[in-house]
Amino acid sequence: MIWAYVASSAGSLTPDVATSAGILQTLTRTKIAVLCLHQVVSLLPKSTKGRSILYMFAIWPSLSLVRLTSMEKQILSLPKAAWPHVSTGTIPLNSHHPIEELILKAHKDFANLQSQQSKTLRSAVEEYQRRYLREPPPGFEKWFSYAKAKQSPLIDNFDIIHEDLKPFWKVEPRRLLENIQHVTELDLYSLRKCGFANERFNETSDDWLVNDLGELFHEVSHNIPNVDFALNLLDEPRVTTTRHMLDADNTLYPSFEDANHNPIWDINDSPCSVASGIDSRPTISNYGIPFVQDISRAKDVCSHPGFRLMYGFFSSPMTGLTTKAPIPILSQAAPSTFGDIVYPSPWYTDKMDQGDYKEEEDPPWGEKTNELYWAGSTTGSYSSNSSWQYSHRQRFVKLVQTSHKYLKQSNHGVWAPYNAVENHSSLYDVKFTAVLQCDEKDCEEQERFFNPGGREERSRQFQSRFVFDIDGNSFSGRYYTLLQSKSAVLKQTILREWHDERLVPWVHYIPVSLSMDELPEIMRYMTSDEDGRRRAEEIARAGREWHGKALRKKDFTIYLYRLMLELARIMDPNRAVE
Repeated sequence: MIWAYVASSAGSLTPDVATSAGILQTLTRTKIAVLCLHQVVSLLPKSTKGRSILYMFAIWPSLSLVRLTSMEKQILSLPKAAWPHVSTGTIPLNSHHPIEELILKAHKDFANLQSQQSKTLRSAVEEYQRRYLREPPPGFEKWFSYAKAKQSPLIDNFDIIHEDLKPFWKVEPRRLLENIQHVTELDLYSLRKCGFANERFNETSDDWLVNDLGELFHEVSHNIPNVDFALNLLDEPRVTTTRHMLDADNTLYPSFEDANHNPIWDINDSPCSVASGIDSRPTISNYGIPFVQDISRAKDVCSHPGFRLMYGFFSSPMTGLTTKAPIPILSQAAPSTFGDIVYPSPWYTDKMDQGDYKEEEDPPWGEKTNELYWAGSTTGSYSSNSSWQYSHRQRFVKLVQTSHKYLKQSNHGVWAPYNAVENHSSLYDVKFTAVLQCDEKDCEEQERFFNPGGREERSRQFQSRFVFDIDGNSFSGRYYTLLQSKSAVLKQTILREWHDERLVPWVHYIPVSLSMDELPEIMRYMTSDEDGRRRAEEIARAGREWHGKALRKKDFTIYLYRLMLELARIMDPNRAVE
């Protein structure tokens, strides 16, 4: 009864006025509090030396009301037996906006990431042994010296390489070499055999992707051992097998299945029979709005079966040429359930070389328009039978036309959600400039619905404080250009890329989930709230600065150099199968 009194009385003094039932809830809580206190006092013994002590104990919880503590905070201290429906993982509420909490946490994570990098070869070797439970690959010492000489911001955090290569330890090197040879002999697979022999980069074609990749290896090719791999010339990923689907005697013959614009979810979802192992518990109360708290979970396909009808590649891929065979294929990006080896895309370095970003076209933050900008085409899927309505880019452009959920702060510092159709059109300059990749009927539907405008100048995006980056058929090639700018980047993707370990959400960019349900509140907070406006400018500045330190061409080479050392060990004919 005492605990019931605490919770109900605290709730009565912190009313939820953000909902229509707020006043009724407050009166109900007050009535319960009075009844509970009366019941406790009436139960005290009538004649005992300890009566006064028991009486003080009964009214002691009322002291907590001085702080106007909310009911949710009080519940955290309640005995589990008294409140069995409350789990030990209940998240405390905070007077700060959830975005502020996420930013504070992200800054701590980023500071730890920087401070914990190894400074010496010995410490790097020890950290490697601790992380991966094996010795570093041959040539690791020279790689370390090169990375340090080029001032690499990361020395230890290359877990993506480890995870991407892990499945191949279960396959005989001979089998991997045979598979590479087989799939690169036919042009229709859009794969090219590449590698190193006698300290030289070997290329079997004049494709720009192959040539540009070779240029990134130029400085370090003399230190890379003999190794072969298949390079994916398509934007979309190719390998649908993972380490959970392999064993030591795997004999799958390499062949490819062409989805031909049909759904590939069943292929993509097959690895999900094994739990992803990603912790799904949020650490910060989001008040029912799905702010991204864990970027790995936000992109984990197995944790989100709803992705099936939310992402164009799963529902109707433009190119869905996939294989279940274990083949070391380097791709530019891939979902969590694909087994491609991701690598730094030469597309990004081409944009750098072409001068896609020009300083003189990018005004200071204070001179930019307080809005979110995006313009592009309807890539992302091949649309037929009105399937365009489920693709991620089309859902994004439609987003500003519907009802949204926002947060409102009460006088007592408590945040509460509310739904509204608010006129925030001035915060968005979002449009299609071309309708592509659709049959005649769907193209006509989209032309009528979106009324696309003409192509806009590249420099237009720099006039806005907020710029949006969203996947197309695969990864977005404009991402680094936006990070390089003086605008804050909002990023929506479900794809793994090589830079995932070095770009920290809520520090260098603003993450947006595939549902995008939180986007309206992000824009409201970061354009209308004083703290939000300050944080937005900080993120714009931090993304720009970190781009110049961690996404240089030399960082591409450092990553590729280490990837080749690790892959060469996997492909070594004398390597034991695990």
